[in-house]
Amino acid sequence: MIGSLLALLLALVNGWLVTYLVLPFEGGHSRGGARTGTISLAVGFGLAQSSLTYLLWLAVLQPWRHGLLLVDGTCFLLLGMLAWRKRSSAGGPPMQPHPRSLWERLSEILFAGAVFVSMLGFGVNAIHNPHGGWDAWAIWNLRARFLFRGEAHWTDAFSETLAWSHPDYPLLLPAAIARAWHYGALETQLVPALIGFMFTFATVGLMVWGVGRLRGRSQGLLAGLVLLGTPFFVQHGASQYAEPPLAFYFLATLVLLTSANAAAPSERYRWLFLAALAAGFGAWTKNEGGLFLLVMLLVQGACWVRAKGRRWSRYDLAGMGAGLAGPALLLLAFKKTLAPANDVIGAQTAGTLASHLLDPARHAQIAAAFWEQFNRFGHGMAVGLVVFMLLAGRERSLRGVRPTWAVVGLMLAGYYGVYLITPWNLGWHLATSLDRLFLQLWPCAVFAAMLGARGIAPAGGESDAAVRSRLEGLEPVQTKAT
Repeated sequence: MIGSLLALLLALVNGWLVTYLVLPFEGGHSRGGARTGTISLAVGFGLAQSSLTYLLWLAVLQPWRHGLLLVDGTCFLLLGMLAWRKRSSAGGPPMQPHPRSLWERLSEILFAGAVFVSMLGFGVNAIHNPHGGWDAWAIWNLRARFLFRGEAHWTDAFSETLAWSHPDYPLLLPAAIARAWHYGALETQLVPALIGFMFTFATVGLMVWGVGRLRGRSQGLLAGLVLLGTPFFVQHGASQYAEPPLAFYFLATLVLLTSANAAAPSERYRWLFLAALAAGFGAWTKNEGGLFLLVMLLVQGACWVRAKGRRWSRYDLAGMGAGLAGPALLLLAFKKTLAPANDVIGAQTAGTLASHLLDPARHAQIAAAFWEQFNRFGHGMAVGLVVFMLLAGRERSLRGVRPTWAVVGLMLAGYYGVYLITPWNLGWHLATSLDRLFLQLWPCAVFAAMLGARGIAPAGGESDAAVRSRLEGLEPVQTKAT
């Protein structure tokens, strides 16, 4: 048990080192302030990196029992030395936080209470369902057990005999779980529960940081409260499914891309590297992440074309390319060598595809299910978010809002298309998965809504103009918004 906990801690430390090395720093502190953001990003990057090192050990050094420790230790030492070198060369005084108003202090107290209650709720759900939901023990933990127990036969996890368990799904979550089990020499359900906990609350921290650095801390805390106030978000975090990690990587990508839009040209490539890395890790989490990666590249490419080369340099392209290279190559190798054909794509024929695409009753059924899910998602939270945007009004001066909504909209269109061509019973497919697809995009929708809404701080709080002035003074914007 202790070994498993130390394995997770090492993963978090490595993730923090990656974040520290790449993000712009001044005087030893993150430019945006916040440790909340770097710690939240460390969860996603660290657990993803741990899955990569574990698979490297399985594929190359598996007969050597201590090979995993060598791989992990080498990564830690290299990252640690680079971080020490950066820390020793950092100059300038640390940034001073702005004075907090009474409104901000009250918001922080309310937010802390919500976090405490949500953590209690998470714990109760995890105790009552130690093995998680159906997908947890039938897909993700099952695959982790194959990796942990299989030794030389670990590739049996991808046998077509197990087609019902989606063996074509990527391995970020199973490999991260199996690695922690390996260090503890114990197959404990505490590990997947802890990983679900970390991804759930890292998503909240990322939301608070991402909105807060662009729209003010009060608005960031409100965004975090919206997530914590969505019952399905916290409950599903304890289910040990892949949706919480996937939602994290989706949100991380959009937060980092938006930060890149606001960053100084000399630092933009750093944000773009991490954004591409997060998108790549999303694709390494679940198949929907591959769709998200394509959508993100399409939207970002459209932004670059619209800018007509005035804002984007070859360093920006190199940053995104470097971030995508590792996860993309790993995913491609997995799909080509281990994963069987996808059950939706592989079952298609020209005749069935045409009949599904041209069936008006099928379109009507899918549209009705989407509308119903929108109305009841989070016990009305989706509807409430729309009402909030209408009442708050739009903040037009900050870039990044429309591209974020474009990503959410195109992802929903992609999900619609998958349901349209699915070979499975359409009613069953919609009933068993649509709520989880909405959950994957829910943090992104909250982020876009809070980013585009006018500030909520009352008199005495930090105004929209003050937030923009502080941000632009830190990271000057050179051109008008796209």
